[in-house]
Amino acid sequence: MKKILLCLTLCASTLVHADDLTDANKAMEAKAYPQAFKLYSKLAEKGNAEAQFHLGEMYLYGEAGAIDLPKANQWFTKAAATGHKKAAAALQMMKQREVRRADIDYWITKYDGSELKSGQYRCPSPRFPA
Repeated sequence: MKKILLCLTLCASTLVHADDLTDANKAMEAKAYPQAFKLYSKLAEKGNAEAQFHLGEMYLYGEAGAIDLPKANQWFTKAAATGHKKAAAALQMMKQREVRRADIDYWITKYDGSELKSGQYRCPSPRFPA
């Protein structure tokens, strides 16, 4: 009797989590971000990898209020630790963005073009005949 009761309790809790996840996904599709955030947060704290992944997305894209990359990284890491492949891919994408951001910052702010002024790639001013 105890085993049957335990099994029914576990099945019911799984269904509740599935319904909450479905509701959260529907809220996300409807762009009801505060409601989706609340539902995903509740599920993510309980260890639901799918909710952790979506919560990471919300922080990554600013749907949780503001863009918060450390929190996005935290939630993606938790989801990836359970084997969630999309979360692992999101972590890789975040790392690539950091590298590319550093590259872009160099070319925009630190590059001085010195090799274009002297040496092999020197570009002299054109001379036009009178």
